[in-house]
Order: sequence, then structure tokens, then C-alpha cells
Amino acid sequence: MEPTSSAVGRKRIKPPLVPVDYSTRLRVTLAFWAITLIGVPYWYKTTTIERQQLPPLNLNSLLHDPPCYLKPPIILTIRDSNSADRKLANYLLAQSSTLSSCLDLSPSASTATPTHYAIIEEQDPLAGSRILDIKGRTARIGKDSSLEVQKEAAEWLLGVKDGKTAGGGQVVKFAKRYNLVFSLLNQDATKGDALLEWEIQHLLEKHLKPLLTSLEPLHEFNIETRIQYFAPLSVNINDAEDGNGKVVEEGELRAFVNSAEWNIGSLDSSNAFTTPHWGGLVIFSPPSSSSSPPNLSPSFNLFRNQLSTLLGVPSAPPSQSKLNAPLEQWQIDAMIRSRLNEVVKETVETVKSIEKLVEDLPNVRVGKEVQRDVGAALSELNL
Repeated sequence: MEPTSSAVGRKRIKPPLVPVDYSTRLRVTLAFWAITLIGVPYWYKTTTIERQQLPPLNLNSLLHDPPCYLKPPIILTIRDSNSADRKLANYLLAQSSTLSSCLDLSPSASTATPTHYAIIEEQDPLAGSRILDIKGRTARIGKDSSLEVQKEAAEWLLGVKDGKTAGGGQVVKFAKRYNLVFSLLNQDATKGDALLEWEIQHLLEKHLKPLLTSLEPLHEFNIETRIQYFAPLSVNINDAEDGNGKVVEEGELRAFVNSAEWNIGSLDSSNAFTTPHWGGLVIFSPPSSSSSPPNLSPSFNLFRNQLSTLLGVPSAPPSQSKLNAPLEQWQIDAMIRSRLNEVVKETVETVKSIEKLVEDLPNVRVGKEVQRDVGAALSELNL
């Protein structure tokens, strides 16, 4: 018997055709390209480094060469009884490189105005050929003073005595606001002779308020006071040879004052020294036999001197160095010029560093905020 198959002779049936929805296909195609086109800007923005163009610096046209970036204009009047004022002033300025280095000085024969600096001879037979005093923006000297005395008076008056502007290596960085902390440190309070209170308000009012009030155009001060205690020293403390106070040998002193910034070499007979850019310290040994509160006025006089040094206050002539006296206008002027030059120097260095960084690193981002800040700094320098 032969096998049979039901499929023999049967035709293959094709599946039915699905009608094409051209509108759906079009929408899908348009949606794909729309998403692609919309995403391209985001893709470009997220993968491209922003490089805003920095404004041209042109610092050479705005500033002078360092270290004197600014040369403020100053009018100097010398009222001399023996020679023409303008001629003498011109000669004095030509002879003094110290005066002309960082100042744009102009001699004047007119009477001094509140914005002028003046050197005036006094018809005082007891004055001699010397500097009498410097008040406000006026220096008074003795009649028929020599050119050297007049030059010295001008250097004091403009705050550039001995070729130094206001400030120095110990001056703290400029800030609008400073916190002043006055600490009374007691050693080994278990002996019962520690100072538990001190007349700090009276001491601050008497010794520091005139200085701080004079500096209000430049700084704001927040004052804190503390009474603290520390353990006995591990070094040997011996009696002084004259029996007045205690002595610590320098070799042993370095055992606990070991920072390179602490200038032990500056410790003198006043038992005080400063830490550059930071603060000052005064060692006080109270009398052992006294039952009354110790007199801390000498210590606060030293604090005032230390604070003046750290803030860059120009010193006054020896004949005019008065305790607890407010600063004169010529001292404030010298500080303002010095601080302005310091801020300008820092600004110039920062702007140049940004420019060099942008040039050296082509892939670094330069945002609009950087462009805006650099432009604002240049605008301030252009004032």
C-alpha cells in the first residue's frame, strides 16, 4: 500500500497584507529627527568648554611700574623766609629720590590749603634749626633751618622717612575688619596669686581708643578679652641678678617658643615682642610683695605700639612721640596710600595670574562670571 498525503496538490496560502499607515510612519520619522535636532544644542553645550574672551588688560597704561603702582598727586608748599618758595621746593624734590619715588609731588608757592602739605618756618628764637612738630598736614621747623632739616621734615610729613613707606615686613594683610583679642595668661593658678580680673575697659579706653578711633576711616575693630590659665613651665626660671624679676635663658626659651615666625631676637628690656602678621606678647612679672592690683598701663602702652606696627602706622618724630595721642592726618594719609598700593598690587597680580592661566591652559573654562570680575577689577584700576 502506498502512502497518501493530504497536502498533495494543495496551494500555499500567503498571509494577508497589512495596510500601511503612512501618517504614523511620518510622525515617527519626524519625532526622531525633531528629538535629534533639539538635542544637538544641549549636546554641544555640555561637551564644549566655555571660553569667554577676557577684556584687554592694558595695565601699563593704567599703572606705574612696581613697587609703586600708584603715584598719588601731592602738593607741597615750603614757606621759607630766605628764598623763593617754588625754587626751594623744586630743589628739595630734585635732591630727594625718596620723596619722588612713589609720589607725584608738585611744588607750590601758595598758602597751604586743607589738601596741601606745608613746611613752615617759625620765628621762634628758641626753636633752632630743627623740626618742632608735625600737626595735621603741616610741619613746623625752626627759622633758617638747613636744607637737610627741610628734607627730613618733608619725609616725615609724607610718611617716607628713611626711604620706607607706611608698613613693613610685619604688617598684617589689609582687611576692612579686624578682631582684636586681649588675653591675660596666668601661670600656675594653684598658687593662689593669679589675676582673676583686670580693669580691661579702663585700659582700652585710656591706651587704645585714641588709636582705634583715628583708624576708623580704614578699619573696623571687634574687641574680645579673655582670662586664661596655663600649666607651669618645664624650663628653669631663675631670679635676675639685680633681684628684679625672673630670667629664662634663651636656649631654654626656645623649648616652648619654637616657631620660626616668633622673633625672639626682638625681645628687649621691655619684655615684649611681636609675631609678624599675627600679634604681640608682653611678659609681665607682678611684684611679689604688693597686695594692690598690678599696674598694667605699661603693658598696654606696649600693646599700642605693637598694634601700630602690625597695622602699618608710620612712626612720628621722636620729639612728637606722645603716649595715647590720636594719630595725625599725615599718618592716616600715609597709611591710606600704602594700603591702596597694597590692594592694587594684589589686584594686578591676580589679574595677571588669571590671564596667564587662560593662555597656558586652552581647555580651562572661562565663564561669564570670570569675564565680569576681571572687567570690574580693570574698571576699578582705571578710576
